[in-house]
Amino acid sequence: MKKVSAIALSTAMALSMALPSKVNATSRVDQLLSNMSTRQKITQMLMVDFRYWDEDLSDGAQTTGHEFTKMNDQVRKIVEDYDFGALIYFAQNIQKTEQSYNLSMAMQKAATKDGGIPLLISADQEGGSVYRLGSGTALPGNMALGATHNTEYAKKAGQIIGSELSSIGINTNLAPVVDVNNNANNPVIGLRSYSDNADVVGNMASATIAGLKDYNVIGCAKHFPGHGDTATDSHYGLPIVNKSKAELLNNELKPYKIAINQGIEMIMTAHILYPQLDDTTVVSEKTGNEEKKPATMSKAIITDLLKGEMGFNGVVTTDAMNMKAIADTFGESQAVKLAIEAGADLICMPTVLYNQEDVKKLDTIIDYVEDAVNNGEISESRLDDGCRRILTVKENRGILDWKESNFSLNKAL
Repeated sequence: MKKVSAIALSTAMALSMALPSKVNATSRVDQLLSNMSTRQKITQMLMVDFRYWDEDLSDGAQTTGHEFTKMNDQVRKIVEDYDFGALIYFAQNIQKTEQSYNLSMAMQKAATKDGGIPLLISADQEGGSVYRLGSGTALPGNMALGATHNTEYAKKAGQIIGSELSSIGINTNLAPVVDVNNNANNPVIGLRSYSDNADVVGNMASATIAGLKDYNVIGCAKHFPGHGDTATDSHYGLPIVNKSKAELLNNELKPYKIAINQGIEMIMTAHILYPQLDDTTVVSEKTGNEEKKPATMSKAIITDLLKGEMGFNGVVTTDAMNMKAIADTFGESQAVKLAIEAGADLICMPTVLYNQEDVKKLDTIIDYVEDAVNNGEISESRLDDGCRRILTVKENRGILDWKESNFSLNKAL
């Protein structure tokens, strides 16, 4: 796939312009966007993972046991050829400092070959029970921080995490959790939440995000509009939160509004049904039935509420699309299309990539979305808005100017 030209990457002008999407992009971003094909825009809106990789499939085995810790020729070629906007690491990828550093440098060198756009490289480094960096500091979780009601501790936690991630080339943290812990039976949030008080959650999360930003790491508030009051884990089923907008604004949505007011750059959607916000359905190509749309696929929730009423101008990323809350009901291609239609800018893990054969699934998804653009189901302006948001945050964090010489293995160690 042809890369965006190096000339476009180096074109930076001082004037900025207000765009209809309310995203303030520089002329540099607009220049990049103008040089991107429809297919490049679609792939820029994908966040992929290489948690495991199997190079040798000559015996036909589809094993998934080889942890991907070191760049190989197959993955290098994929990253060189596709214009992915982002990459997500798991614990399998970032086990030791030098190894993690080398992997990130190799990933960015592959992405930027022939003038390509540098990656958002992300991980779920929440602290507490959810962290990925094998050599990182094991911090107390959010509930412990929240119990202090001291935002300076939350900021310090963000600074520690930010310093460690940035040193090995990770520029995006898919954290903190800003779910309000208002259901004691919640199977997936619990200790990951700062508090059952929405204001405490918002203030502590914003302090953590500010700490991350001190080390130029993007924070991501999750899981919008709120995963706190559920009794089902969306990894394994489809939760329902049957609350009115007024109830949500008074509780679950409060932390997001606080974070938005303080300049949050990324928010992750939840694979949860909110029937009082959106009760529309769509025919699933997988089940053949009319299916309700979770927040990740809801234009009313993402575009109208989050980007419209709440004024969020940053990047909306989905939670992993292989979670059962989505995957049990929708096929991969339709799920990605519906999420983009709804207003999601970055699609996390559109398919599982374990080997070279899996790349065919990725091509099928990209083809499907491109067809949806060509037949008018998805507008080109929707792709432009998503890419503009992604490129703008990359510009603001200096990621567009990525150079290996800006990093140091000795510093990381």
